[in-house]
Amino acid sequence: GGHNSVTQSSIILPSPADENILYVFAMNELKADSLHLNGEFYYSVVDMRLNGGLGGIVSVKNKLYDYCTEKLTAIRHCNQKDFWIITHENGNDNFLLWKLTAEGVSDAPIIRKIGTNHFRPQGSIKSSPLGDQLAISSLNERFVEVFDFDTEEGYITRPISLRSGEMN
Repeated sequence: GGHNSVTQSSIILPSPADENILYVFAMNELKADSLHLNGEFYYSVVDMRLNGGLGGIVSVKNKLYDYCTEKLTAIRHCNQKDFWIITHENGNDNFLLWKLTAEGVSDAPIIRKIGTNHFRPQGSIKSSPLGDQLAISSLNERFVEVFDFDTEEGYITRPISLRSGEMN
């Protein structure tokens, strides 16, 4: 899964319930025409106990969302067990968050409307080492935004925007 032109194509996270179970989150490139994959975001599940410890896929390409930018990150929840999986929808100011818990991946994203509209898919999203801040960039639109992130509830607040000419 994923695509070689995507800024952050995949992330692998251990299950909060079993370290032998891995969740592989992957994103395909965003194309404008309907003949191509369209920013599809999905996950697969791998059990590392299968195939003599080499691992095997137990669930493949579970679709989470379409029309995502090519920005993907994960932040550990404040309980130090669960994770927040974070991406951004293309064409608007919607951050999309899923929670990975011992029960699995949440069915629907939490949508946080904040910051600048993203009309180009390329760029990155990264967290600070403690997970209490997010930075998101847009390559073609030439901006970076920094936010505070609440690792308990997934709130994204206090945007600070830097444009290309302001970053010298």
